[in-house]
Amino acid sequence: MIKTINKNSNNYDLPLTISFQQHKENFDIDINNEFSELIFVSEGTALLMINSEEYTVKAGDVFVINGKKNYKYRNLEDFYTYKINYKFEYLLFLDNEIQRLPGFQMLFHSEHIIFRGISFQNRLHMNILDYEKIKTTIETMYLEYTEKHEGWHTNLNSYFNLTIVHLSRIYAFSESSEIHHLNNITNVVSYIENNFTKNISINELASIANLSTRHFNRMFTKIYRTTPLNYITSMKMQHSYYLLKNTMLNISEIAQKCGYFDSNYFSRQFKKIYGMSPKEFRNQNNFL
Repeated sequence: MIKTINKNSNNYDLPLTISFQQHKENFDIDINNEFSELIFVSEGTALLMINSEEYTVKAGDVFVINGKKNYKYRNLEDFYTYKINYKFEYLLFLDNEIQRLPGFQMLFHSEHIIFRGISFQNRLHMNILDYEKIKTTIETMYLEYTEKHEGWHTNLNSYFNLTIVHLSRIYAFSESSEIHHLNNITNVVSYIENNFTKNISINELASIANLSTRHFNRMFTKIYRTTPLNYITSMKMQHSYYLLKNTMLNISEIAQKCGYFDSNYFSRQFKKIYGMSPKEFRNQNNFL
């Protein structure tokens, strides 16, 4: 059972809402693409299950869940959370200075800008001083939302922005070496998505990430559940799918536009992914 404490149920056209929840029993939650969730664990512990993975969350943890997902809580012990639901579009209207914070990109934005299949990196555990600061800000935000005194809407947005800045700073300055390098991995992905038709080497990508080749391969595979080379191939195949479907280019021309100068090799790679050759795919779907 979830006990949600909310003093006022008036409906307002808000880009965000906040609730304080006391969780007493195991439960599942589904969220849709319209809203994202920022969850702050104020007390207790629980087992969080998301994306077929399990995480122990406890007081001082903050995590962000974007997009359409199902997640579950199990093994709850005195578990209390504040949950802020907000429309992702709201973040697009934030001040550019906030959006440029490395911690903001990784904590709030990554699942929207990183291409498919990222592991659950959108979480953060705070030390006691940061915990108290964030808790005070979120509690004040919650009071604004529930008591709705004059000017509450403006204050609610201000406290949410303040929370975003605080969390982004904490995330960016985390002592974890892997978190420190996550922003560089994001830069690599952006580079791949803009240059996948070129001959990209792993050494080149590792240099962009400022990591050794071995460490880069390990981190990339851990985050994306695939190797950098497979990721590049996936980008090429998706681009070829688009060209086969939406252009009159022949197979050799499409192969070259996807970075393949051997159309036979391109056809073999395409068949490995889609189960049929590019020609069969085009004919079967009547794209010409």
